[in-house]
Amino acid sequence: MSTVGLASLLDETEAILGNAPFAAETMELLRRAYLAEGATMMSATRFLLHHWLGKYGLVVLDASAAALKKEASFLIQNELQHGEQTEALIAAQSRALEQAGFHAQAKPRALNLFYFENGQRKRIIYQAASDTFAIHDSMLQFSPQNMAQEIALHPERFSFNVITRPLYQQYILPNLAYIGGGGEIAYWLQLKTLFEARQIFFRH
Repeated sequence: MSTVGLASLLDETEAILGNAPFAAETMELLRRAYLAEGATMMSATRFLLHHWLGKYGLVVLDASAAALKKEASFLIQNELQHGEQTEALIAAQSRALEQAGFHAQAKPRALNLFYFENGQRKRIIYQAASDTFAIHDSMLQFSPQNMAQEIALHPERFSFNVITRPLYQQYILPNLAYIGGGGEIAYWLQLKTLFEARQIFFRH
């Protein structure tokens, strides 16, 4: 997401801060982050985090980087081939959790991936009648062979949704521990059987 157009918002922020302590330094920092040439929300956030916490050894990982998506491209291909299995596994696990007194936190789709087109993130839909993958609300369609080629050449164009993102996250940067409230823990437990099916480490 581009930060173009945020200059007026920063002007409003400056007016609100007025002569507050550190207002001038804060505004200079925000302008460097959000108004730099070619700035995006991601680059601005990374800049600010490095400025404030970099001295403590913070590492900010860009999970949308092509190199990381390429490493995990098998997860994209698995979801394209076995999306219905994903949906069934999550549904069954959600029912088990609800019987144990937890509420399901996320609802799976028949295919849990997005595709980036012209700066927009759009759902990928499998069309069984024609054996093609369509990009929602666009004219783009891919045969399974063309989709495999697209993954190989442009893995960064694919994005995981709320169901498949933890698989990707755990694959590229495995958690030593995950701390969360009841809802967050229930969310991760919804995914337990999916982790097992995709052979990604998951322990609780």
